[in-house]
Amino acid sequence: MAVTSTLLSRTITLSMANGVSDSGVAKIKNRTYKNINPEATAANMHSTATTLGSLMDSDLLKIVYSEKNLLESEEANAD
Repeated sequence: MAVTSTLLSRTITLSMANGVSDSGVAKIKNRTYKNINPEATAANMHSTATTLGSLMDSDLLKIVYSEKNLLESEEANAD
């Protein structure tokens, strides 16, 4: 059975330091950017995310890239 994958969406989330709680635990602030160009490479996304992170008041801790894909079997498409 053949399966096709169709890209539905891409996002990048920047996680930044946001101080320390009263109990001493590090706080993290996340900023999520949607509608990432499907043609963007990992290097493009990293460069852009790093640039965006440099504009923030907090230190950039990590960059998370996510994709949502629709998986369909060819049997479901054959009507």
